[in-house]
Amino acid sequence: MTARVLQFARDSLHSARFALWFEELSPGQSDYIVSSTDAARTLRYPIASEHLTVVGPGLIQRIAGLRRIRAYDAVIFHNMTNAAALGAVLAHPRATVVWSGYGWDYYGDGKSIHADLLDPMTAAIDAERKVNSGPPLRKIKAAVTTRLRNAAAKRTDLFSAPIDTDYEVFQRRFPHSSAEYIQLNYAALSDLQSLGGEVTGEDIIVGNSADVTNNHLDVFAKLGSLPLDGRKVVVPLSYDGDPAYISAVVSAGRNAFGGDFVPLVERVPFDEYAAIVMNCRHAVMGQRRQKALGNIIISLWAGADVILHDDSPVYTFLAEHGAVVRRLSDLVSDGFAAGRLDDPQTVQNRLVLEALWGDEVVKQNVANVIRILDARAA
Repeated sequence: MTARVLQFARDSLHSARFALWFEELSPGQSDYIVSSTDAARTLRYPIASEHLTVVGPGLIQRIAGLRRIRAYDAVIFHNMTNAAALGAVLAHPRATVVWSGYGWDYYGDGKSIHADLLDPMTAAIDAERKVNSGPPLRKIKAAVTTRLRNAAAKRTDLFSAPIDTDYEVFQRRFPHSSAEYIQLNYAALSDLQSLGGEVTGEDIIVGNSADVTNNHLDVFAKLGSLPLDGRKVVVPLSYDGDPAYISAVVSAGRNAFGGDFVPLVERVPFDEYAAIVMNCRHAVMGQRRQKALGNIIISLWAGADVILHDDSPVYTFLAEHGAVVRRLSDLVSDGFAAGRLDDPQTVQNRLVLEALWGDEVVKQNVANVIRILDARAA
């Protein structure tokens, strides 16, 4: 039996890429409900399907798009937003519910999505920021989100994450869920346009966004104990953060590194951004959770020294698969020079990436998702 599938997503490159592979393997099997980021209902990342419904960005509009959800044999929620969580609860009792997580939707605890993810200096400034800007409605919204996610987790049949080690994170966060793991992918190596190049400079890139879980201030403190020897410290801050946090990071960076600090506060085209990344010999990621995977893949392929938080599940995942990566503690003890990869190490990293995210591997994973959904609908 061919399952009737609904995919519910926000306008994003991730869900658009997955839809492209899904349609290639099983044309017309899936309907799509995608919420735009503007009232005009235009999509930055359109999906080529006759079965696409675009809804507005408001919560009510997204919920209204789910009015026929009980007609489907399977529903894939790309990122468990509040609207998606409500959809999971409303799905037909016999439908297969798939939670394809992005990271922030299953990390943390019932009180904070940042629980156990912030290092001391970042935690202190984050607490101060919340005291100064936290309206009473924040707690109410957090409580509603927690209840919806808990209900969605209980209803979820299949869970996916960018790396399979995050399944344990999901299980700890939602111990009442009996969801099994399945692998969806949102990127293949061919999608990262910079692949094929090599590191051209000696600079350092810190983090991938202005999200507080990058632990910028704590990373700056570690870098400040090492000689930069003319290296620039490049810090992407163009999305995922609020102005108060961005201002704090910029101030701390300038105090620590002076003219060697290069904050990227405006968005740049992907090709230009990729060129900046490949000018950085050292990629330092201070996240204690799965994040910045695209940046990490680009840097590894380019032959960069990738340095991850000691508690990062991405470090564990990549190291277990044979990739040459370092921890922040290694950087502090061994310095920058020790991380310079030779050609055999770069080749090894590329082989690992091909085995994990090569085009055929990704297509096989998508085909497996379709096969499982069809089997469960039979």
